[in-house]
Amino acid sequence: MYGHARACPYRRKGVTKTARTAECPIPKRIRKKLQVTLDPEVYEQIKNSGVNASRLIDRAVTALFSRIDPVYILVSSKEGQIEAGPMRFERTTSRLSAGFSETEAGEAGDETRGEKRAESVSGNTRVFDLKDLDEYLKNAIPHARPKTIEGVSSAWKQFLGFGEVLSRKIGSRRKIEEITSRITYDTITAYNRDQNTKKSGTALGYVRTMLDYFAKKRNDPLLSAWSKSLKYSSPGTKRLFAVPGEKAAIVQDEVKADILTYYRHIIRDDIQDTLASKKPAFRNLVALLFGITTGARVEEMSRLTWDEIDQGLAAGWFVIPAPSTKTNTERMIPIHPAIKPYLELLKLIYPDKPFHSAMYRNTRKNRNAILHLNQARNYAVKYWREYNIDEKIRIAIMGHDEGVIKKEIEKEEEEIKTAMGKVYGKYTPQEIANHYHSTVGKGFKPIPKEVSIKKIRENLKPFFKNPQKT
Repeated sequence: MYGHARACPYRRKGVTKTARTAECPIPKRIRKKLQVTLDPEVYEQIKNSGVNASRLIDRAVTALFSRIDPVYILVSSKEGQIEAGPMRFERTTSRLSAGFSETEAGEAGDETRGEKRAESVSGNTRVFDLKDLDEYLKNAIPHARPKTIEGVSSAWKQFLGFGEVLSRKIGSRRKIEEITSRITYDTITAYNRDQNTKKSGTALGYVRTMLDYFAKKRNDPLLSAWSKSLKYSSPGTKRLFAVPGEKAAIVQDEVKADILTYYRHIIRDDIQDTLASKKPAFRNLVALLFGITTGARVEEMSRLTWDEIDQGLAAGWFVIPAPSTKTNTERMIPIHPAIKPYLELLKLIYPDKPFHSAMYRNTRKNRNAILHLNQARNYAVKYWREYNIDEKIRIAIMGHDEGVIKKEIEKEEEEIKTAMGKVYGKYTPQEIANHYHSTVGKGFKPIPKEVSIKKIRENLKPFFKNPQKT
């Protein structure tokens, strides 16, 4: 394994032996069983290389613990070199390697490979710009929704800002139109530390996925190592309970309070801006009712059309198209009978678009309401069970992803062993709707007794003939 070492005699158990070692004489070694999990490809590479696995692990661990922030491990069969970092091995003619150097440091997209020995951590750089972002959006996630594209773009620009900025162009509203940055391992660690102060690891996940994309496209093990090194760790302590203000902390009294807040504003006539502000207040009221009775996500509600809701008003349910859902899966959305007249009135006032998340936020603040719209979905998760809805039916209606389904299955009785596709295979949309209407639709009374649809209609009459497009 170490080509420069000489043969050294040593005596063990009364027998004189010789061995080629890095140092002579070798210290006494111990024999221990060690379980190691490897990728099949890595195993075959080590097996076919003739490398002594014991010596490999010995030297690798020594190198790792002797360095700070290691990036790769290089084990050379000819040069006797050890360099440390995440273990990723590549088979070459003379070595197992986890890195390579570019022909010119800082030149992005160099796909030259071969017998180049890995450089030190500080010597490896990559250059990225917004053209790389465009390529990723076009080739990796061509069908991504606008919100996802916006999130990925924002995360990538922020990431490049942590590197050595070579050029940058700022447009109107301080929007970054062009940015080119040289990225090093220090960039990766600085960005990772910053993201671990955030409440969400979404942005870091976007960047990690992008780096992994370019690592695979360019066959670049260094980028792969950088991608794997990005780990999100939620800041601060964790809780197993919700606190006021979090979306999971929603309670029934808060829903009633918000509905009454919007309602009282709609029917009052003692303020100057009453007429102008009644319309958005009613829209918020209906959005909240729709959310707690369907469990739909905010983004899904914003993408709904009146054609879809009209189908629901006629049949008691409708199918939301896959592109409009988070999980890209068609599912049925029930219409609670109590909110039908509210949806019909909403269409008269807002004929173009039923719901608007940004306007909901603004109106909520203006009316001093409590709940964010995304809390309505948590209300459905929390309280629908009170009306004896079958758990797997609830999952099918709300469109939980596989991770949530698994958790639900683990919590429920043993016989619940189905996933989303199997639910729809066993139950038709009509059967799901029938079960909903016999449980939640029958038992859940979402409209407070104090609320009168007749009074609401009277106060909103001015908008019937002249609806405003929003």
